[in-house]
Amino acid sequence: RDLKMGINTSSINKVYPGLIPTFDVMLADAGIPLEKVLKDNEWVYVQKKSDGKRCIAICKKNSIEFFARSGKEIENLSRHEALKNSIATLRNCYIKEDFILDGELIIENEDGTDADRQISNGLIMKKNLPKEEVERFSFIVWDILSLEDFQNDSNNIPYEERYYTLINNIKWFNNLKVIETFVATTADRAMEITNDFMKRGFEGSIIKTPYHFYKRKRSKDWIKIKGWNEIDLRVIGYEYGNSGTKYESCLGALVCSNGTINCSVGSGFSDEQRLNIKEDVVGKIISIKYNQLIKDVDGNYSLFLPVFIEIREDKSEPDTMEKVFSELKQK
Repeated sequence: RDLKMGINTSSINKVYPGLIPTFDVMLADAGIPLEKVLKDNEWVYVQKKSDGKRCIAICKKNSIEFFARSGKEIENLSRHEALKNSIATLRNCYIKEDFILDGELIIENEDGTDADRQISNGLIMKKNLPKEEVERFSFIVWDILSLEDFQNDSNNIPYEERYYTLINNIKWFNNLKVIETFVATTADRAMEITNDFMKRGFEGSIIKTPYHFYKRKRSKDWIKIKGWNEIDLRVIGYEYGNSGTKYESCLGALVCSNGTINCSVGSGFSDEQRLNIKEDVVGKIISIKYNQLIKDVDGNYSLFLPVFIEIREDKSEPDTMEKVFSELKQK
């Protein structure tokens, strides 16, 4: 991912397409007006935005493997026998060919909400996670396509058909479920559904056009709508907690930037993270949720109420201002 020479994989592949193999998945955009999407489509799917860890399950005749968005294998799931048996049954009894499932791993709370992503994501990637902890995870899926189509990025089956394949075949499994989905024919109805998701404690929604093909890149056929804003910035330093406080010898805040936005992120950390996250995170990209993008009298940008979410091992560059403004415009 990083050749330690000021360039990364994506930069090289822009010049020489496909030179370095990458593990890519379809991603949602955020700067597309809903009115335009519905003008081009008579209706759209509105799906709950689960606050979990992206997961791609590759199911072959004799093996099932799970991968994060970065392409790193999620090794703990190899011990999730109930989930593996559900996916194997799906293949052997219904699909009858090698396929992939795209979705998210979550831990469901008793009230039906998702456990905080920081908790669930941190757990699932821990080495030697106890089996009883592994089995708390459910795989919430929203897409299915043949393994060949995924590998060749050659899908030509519209999403409507792929979605019905899911709901017609995933019915009886406890740890394998289809994402909660509604249909909207107007932007107002899409926002009404989205607001209901947020009232129930979820992040928001993903709007999907019914006839798109799965492409392993960011797509205007998937649009994310969230209550909080989210941004990925580079960690450029850290600060200790204030003298005389509980955290005076621990992490107080991470200093982050994308070259234009500069802020200190001092909340969202567990005590364990405050003890262990210091210089090893400098230079890495982290996800931050925030309430507003703010600018002082001198024109300097910062974030209002920034909260640490997670370290993004799958990213090597912070969000650009173009991306930030595009997502805020959608709000």
